[in-house]
Amino acid sequence: MTMEERRRRIALRKKDAGNLLALVCIQASNAGLPLLVYPYVLHVVGAKHYAEIALAEATMSTIAGTIVLYGFDVEGVTRVAGLDVENDRTFISRVFSEIFVSRAVLFFCLILPLLTATVLLSSQPPTILLGWMLIPLSFVFQPTWLFQGLETNVPLAICTVASRLPAVPLIIALVRSPSDYQRMPLIIGGLYLTGGIASFCYCLWVLGLRMSWVPARRVTELLASGKEIFFGNASVVLYRDMNVILIKLVGGTGIEIASYSIAEKVVKSIQAVMRPLNQLYFPRAIKATRNMSSPNRQALKIIFRLTWPQLLSLAAIAIFLGFSFIVFWERIPAFRNVPNIWSIGVLVSLMIVSVFFGITNFMLGTAGLNHLNERFYYFKSIFAAGVFSVLLCLLLVSLYGQVGAAITFVAAEGFLTVLVVRKYIHFKGVRGLVEGAQKTPSSF
Repeated sequence: MTMEERRRRIALRKKDAGNLLALVCIQASNAGLPLLVYPYVLHVVGAKHYAEIALAEATMSTIAGTIVLYGFDVEGVTRVAGLDVENDRTFISRVFSEIFVSRAVLFFCLILPLLTATVLLSSQPPTILLGWMLIPLSFVFQPTWLFQGLETNVPLAICTVASRLPAVPLIIALVRSPSDYQRMPLIIGGLYLTGGIASFCYCLWVLGLRMSWVPARRVTELLASGKEIFFGNASVVLYRDMNVILIKLVGGTGIEIASYSIAEKVVKSIQAVMRPLNQLYFPRAIKATRNMSSPNRQALKIIFRLTWPQLLSLAAIAIFLGFSFIVFWERIPAFRNVPNIWSIGVLVSLMIVSVFFGITNFMLGTAGLNHLNERFYYFKSIFAAGVFSVLLCLLLVSLYGQVGAAITFVAAEGFLTVLVVRKYIHFKGVRGLVEGAQKTPSSF
């Protein structure tokens, strides 16, 4: 190895370390916010008001957010991966403008009517719905895909962390009694929107990107080209975010909704902790399989080498968190004062299995099948998992309450994993899969 090659490798490792640290900070702020805020709010406002907050969030923030994100977080990364701002500024600016305008069109043409209909037909206070609506509006402005694709995540981390930090003190200061419960969505939604606008301004003022006119025909083309990813993402909502609503539909109590919602927040926080590794390996999976046109055994081996370290990291995190909870839960007021804490703990210990399946599905499905010209198959698989989840959840919740919802949460992810792996190997053995995964190159 020459001195120049050694310098390049050192520089690459420094860049990777900086990007990974930035992604960790982003997801730590996203993961820490629910862990710190939601148990406190449940304790202060009670299960009834908390259930209203959780149902409104599932209806507006999650569903509306899926519509606004569309498939651009995947499509955008694919289009700019490997590019350089200095040399490709014109092309990147065009992609930046196209995605921003497309998301804005989705928000104002689809989300606002949805909000109006929900306000008219729902008994929930409009303030809660409006507060949660600010989160999908922040997605219009925040080009997460751009920072990930260019592998320069530090500016995004600064904007995200700075906008999340005030959430805890603001909620503690302003949510002091059950009557204050409507303030929580406004605080969180407003801070999300602030971070999104800040990252948008960074792209314009620092990166030097320029907004350009995007014809209606081009918006239509983008929406048509990304429809498989969007419908796949929408189907994900069926098995990841609908269970709270389904518990309510089958007559679940406020305590059941609150317990499951908190457990789901904890599991999604663990998913958020793992997301930096997902995002770090995502462009690498695309680059490593760039010369392949369809999923096959070789592609499976390559992508699984990038998946294996993530699964080991998750196992270590799960063991650490479980041990810490058992030892310290009585010493932490935020945990000790949460109603039904041990029931929530049981749900979390069961639902965390889904994260192992989720990482595999992201790498082999979102990064793999989407890139390897199998978007439609991946969409069909996710949709099948979503339908499977809804039907199973209705059955199990009616029998076992929130425990049935937790079982469904895991079963749906596992079902999707089976469908995804099937496309690569058709259930045939892949020689050396695990052995190859353990020989991950040091540059990974």
